[in-house]
Amino acid sequence: MNTDKLLIIVVYVDDIIFGRNEESMIQNFASVMQQEFEMSFLGELTYFLGLQVQQNKYGIFLSQTKYLKQILKKHGMEDSKPVCSPIVTRCNLSSNNESAAVHQPPYRSMIGSLLYLTGTRPDIMHAVGIIGRFQENHKETHLQVVKRISKYLQGTQNFGLWYLEIQILHFMHIQMQIGQEVLMTEIALVVVRSIWVLG
Repeated sequence: MNTDKLLIIVVYVDDIIFGRNEESMIQNFASVMQQEFEMSFLGELTYFLGLQVQQNKYGIFLSQTKYLKQILKKHGMEDSKPVCSPIVTRCNLSSNNESAAVHQPPYRSMIGSLLYLTGTRPDIMHAVGIIGRFQENHKETHLQVVKRISKYLQGTQNFGLWYLEIQILHFMHIQMQIGQEVLMTEIALVVVRSIWVLG
């Protein structure tokens, strides 16, 4: 068995994403899957669940610029003035402060959106972690911190994660036809069988 070959497979509902480090693995894997299921081969992965993927010979860049623009617009922050950091130094927040309470659903929606962004934005992880502690008893002071994070994101929309080529993996995208009733165990068995064939 050749231990230099690598195939990574991600199955999410009706989407299958796979990465490989050897060209022949794409055709072999896609062929095995298409024999078992009706599917569309969408080619190189560029967008998935709000995640933008740019691949080239130097590595892979992951970002959420499109999703970020959508949430800034949704929360009325698309024209906000950018700030240089997501949170001020020595920010002391408490659930016992005297500021006014804020409406719960919009605040929670903002926090949820920010949490999803941390997947490609480790620069906001600390600030979002702090503000996420106040989901139950949030006040106007907490909302101001959330707005500051949004202002920071407004000025850094094109930030993301850059993975330099160490052993380059090339990611592809297959989508199963909607309406096809397939148990996840069936998909898993075919994936395992195709890996065995490729190995």
